[in-house]
Amino acid sequence: MDSKATFTGRARRRPSRAWVKTEDAVARLLITLGGIGTIGAVLLVAVFLLAVALPLFRSARIAFEHTTPLANAAQGAWAMGTDEEGTVGWVLDGADGRIRLFSVASGASLLERSLAKDGVAEATALRILPAGMQAVVGYEDGSFRTGRIGLE
Repeated sequence: MDSKATFTGRARRRPSRAWVKTEDAVARLLITLGGIGTIGAVLLVAVFLLAVALPLFRSARIAFEHTTPLANAAQGAWAMGTDEEGTVGWVLDGADGRIRLFSVASGASLLERSLAKDGVAEATALRILPAGMQAVVGYEDGSFRTGRIGLE
């Protein structure tokens, strides 16, 4: 440390040793690098957050991968759905009293089954939870049944 006047007005009588000056210089360098590193880290986090948040301000777009025509398209379909992978679809047709399974990729019919033996053909109301297979089927007499509709 250089001998400068302190607030008391007296000069320092002993000079600082070389290793003290070296330690001060190393400490100053490490503190400076740590501060720059902290500022850099905060800036990188800000850039990351901007990169994640900026797409939220763009307008939404929907693009269909492909369109598949259904061979037996049901006009009075009560419900439609797919399996979890989106490879097999199903149509619950209340007018015909049938459930139809089809390939989503080609539209080819895979299976057709009557709803009469499952008790759904006589139903007057149907509610399927969104993005699921849980269903409630209501009947004219006020009774209802719960179950799973679709593929497993």
